[in-house]
Amino acid sequence: MLKNTFKVLMLLLIAVSFTIPVFAGGGRQAATTYARGPDGIPEYLNTGFTQPIIKPGYDITLRFLAPMHFQFGGRTEDLWFWEHVRQTMNINVEVEQVINTAMAERRSLLFATGDLPDIMFELGLQPVDIMNYGVRDGQLLNIVPYLTPLLAPGLLNSFEMTPAARALMTAPNGGIYAWPSIGAAGGTGGLPDFFMNMAWARSLGFERPETLDDFYNILIAFRDRDPSGTGRILPLGGSAVQGGGGIAPWLLSAYGFLIRFSTPRPPSDYIFTDPAVRNGRVEIPAGSPVFRDFLEFMNLLWRERLLNPNYFTDEPIANRAAIAERRVGAMHESPSTTLLDPADFQMYEALSPLTSRVNPTRQVGRTAAPINIRTVASADTRHPEAVVRFMDWFYDPTGHNQAMAWNGPPPGPLTYGMFQGFVYTPDWTEYYQDVEDGLFPGAWELILGRIAPFTGTHGDQSDRFNVMREMSGLPRIGERGFRDFQNLNFPNNYYENQMRTHLRPYGVDSFPRMVWFTTQESQRLADIKTVIDNFVEQEVARFITGANPLNDATFNAYINQLNALGLREYESIYQRAWEQYLAAQR
Repeated sequence: MLKNTFKVLMLLLIAVSFTIPVFAGGGRQAATTYARGPDGIPEYLNTGFTQPIIKPGYDITLRFLAPMHFQFGGRTEDLWFWEHVRQTMNINVEVEQVINTAMAERRSLLFATGDLPDIMFELGLQPVDIMNYGVRDGQLLNIVPYLTPLLAPGLLNSFEMTPAARALMTAPNGGIYAWPSIGAAGGTGGLPDFFMNMAWARSLGFERPETLDDFYNILIAFRDRDPSGTGRILPLGGSAVQGGGGIAPWLLSAYGFLIRFSTPRPPSDYIFTDPAVRNGRVEIPAGSPVFRDFLEFMNLLWRERLLNPNYFTDEPIANRAAIAERRVGAMHESPSTTLLDPADFQMYEALSPLTSRVNPTRQVGRTAAPINIRTVASADTRHPEAVVRFMDWFYDPTGHNQAMAWNGPPPGPLTYGMFQGFVYTPDWTEYYQDVEDGLFPGAWELILGRIAPFTGTHGDQSDRFNVMREMSGLPRIGERGFRDFQNLNFPNNYYENQMRTHLRPYGVDSFPRMVWFTTQESQRLADIKTVIDNFVEQEVARFITGANPLNDATFNAYINQLNALGLREYESIYQRAWEQYLAAQR
């Protein structure tokens, strides 16, 4: 008993020491009953996109919890965002700031006590937390009953523009318990990049490869004829420990696997035991019969000295050193990150996905939509309609609000004299005069110290670059969600241009990054993954290097051991989540 009491006291001390409460608006209000109109909307509330959210003459306070960056974060009274909430929305705010490095401790205490603010930014919740605190415990507001054109026209529009966002945010019971940050759907950030020196390949009589055999033949020519002239050409660079899974995500696409891809990959993601989609169903690559074809091809590359001899140990710095020495023929990495001269990095082209004897379709996995859980609300809030209207501000169809939430406004009266505003130039450069004047060391420090009570973007960010151009008085250019990448002498422009030209047309939605599991399923996945990751990593290295000869007997023994470790149960849990995700899109 004494031990438990001491633990609770310590949690309270931690929470107090890392939180900075600021009261602006008189503290917590006494309960007040407001009349409602024929549409059921409280009389104090404006609807649609009308501002202010709270009609003049009404005194409504919302309680917030927001992160404060441990190094650069500004106090509530110094942040532009809260002043904008007061002046433009007519909402009184009561803000508890939590040092971002202490958010996990504060989150635990919040849900243990049940005393939740109305709106909570960046608690770091994952779908399993939503299942526990929202679906099971009923502590989080289910916003589905409030998703109407009167209360949430912005979010409804975002869901229409990015259908995967609604599917990803919908819990198994049909509820939506959080507001998402939405990135550009169908972009290049969720595609596995792979580049080859096509200037060398063409000098040897080859064009862009379309099949695995084409790819292999070019690597052989690189090895035998050494167009690098160094005498130490590395036909295929990269390593198994490289960010993004190395060459595996791109190469596995030739065998029909749609790998869910991100850079950097979370440490928990091991590419061969991560869920992939093949022929419309979830398939764990490491346990698929087709995985043998992949291992045989990798073993062939190893035996023919086409693969980096330090494939299993090299860190990214070693790979980049070989690129800088201009002796790498193909690699998972943009050469423009290492080769600064356009004449050098433009020799490399992004390769499109290949086909193989088991897969005639050129396709590659992409992230369905960059979606993150950013904000939740208390189910006990006395003003749920005001909460929903406030959060809908972040999904303004013009994009101006969500751009301002992170970047602030351009120069003008909306800065309230708190900073000088952002400027966007015709060449897609963003800058702040306060930084130019030396008042802040950089834009990051200015944003966290003077503008935003967040450590990341919120709302629908799918067209932020063009929105900021427009807010600076410049015309929008190019397609929705992307900058104009015409000047290919800039490394990032060249990279994006190559990815959009050669990879993006073949992108197919892969297994989503955000899926819903029960607590029991999550624990079971973690338990199985721990053992199969270690086993697969060891056996893959042995098969590729030939330490364990690859034949019917050895591969069948490998699959049997995986099954004994729980692979099929592991795969079936992911399959149920995939079916649920597909159903939510209908």
